[in-house]
Amino acid sequence: MTKSIEEALAFVPPSQEEFSKKFRLLNAYFAPEFIGFDEIDTEQPTLFAANHGRFGVPDTLLLVQGIYCNTGIFAHGLADFIHYEAPWKDFLTSIGGVVGTREMCRAIMKEGKSLLVYPGGGREVLKSKGNCYQLLWERRLGFVRMAIESGHRITPVACLGNDELFDIVTSVDALLSNPLGTRIKEKYVGDMMKQYNSDMPIPRGIGFTPIPKPVKLYFKFGTSIDTKKYAGQSDNADVLQRLQDDVAESLNHALKDLMLIRAQNKSEEPRWRRLLNSL
Repeated sequence: MTKSIEEALAFVPPSQEEFSKKFRLLNAYFAPEFIGFDEIDTEQPTLFAANHGRFGVPDTLLLVQGIYCNTGIFAHGLADFIHYEAPWKDFLTSIGGVVGTREMCRAIMKEGKSLLVYPGGGREVLKSKGNCYQLLWERRLGFVRMAIESGHRITPVACLGNDELFDIVTSVDALLSNPLGTRIKEKYVGDMMKQYNSDMPIPRGIGFTPIPKPVKLYFKFGTSIDTKKYAGQSDNADVLQRLQDDVAESLNHALKDLMLIRAQNKSEEPRWRRLLNSL
């Protein structure tokens, strides 16, 4: 994942075939299904706005690949600074991941390129057990502001299954609710908990392993929103909030559709997937 604007603008994505090969195992494991590619205007740059999954990584990778390999549109995925210090930063760089600063976004959008943003960011990644499929966007209006500034369309993308890859055992806050734990929390994780407004859930995947469950992932693209009608109103707080609400409403509606589709397809899932998901 790069934080260099020059490097991001110079990035040339690999061929669609090569890109698919990178995610061959992920595709087999999560069996992603995409609905609504016809909602994407391939002639115009787009800001894709999606719901992030708990400890989400597969949803991002498969969404970027799905858009690119089915429409030819390459969307740079915006990521938190924390990924720049992680061992996988070079891999994220190789697939077009960029640090999600306003400067980076504006530079990429100025070039007429597409982006994938998770307005909930780390808060949705670290959501508690009771917040499955809740959009924790609050008043994060930067993404709609920049879409208006650049004239990018906004296409909501709902993902179902990405909040079920892990179960929540407990939380760091609960685990450290003692005098010694309080000191550890304040020294090592307190700032991060405040930053993401989270009690830092502790997950488990298959059994009590860190391996995510092979939950089938569904993606649906909501109705694309033309922001050009809001030209010149990027500083109007009411317009920004109304546009964010429209994106969230479209995304939540798509999520409900996916829940119905999944319920209808449940019996068709292979036994191995159902077995591992039950552990």
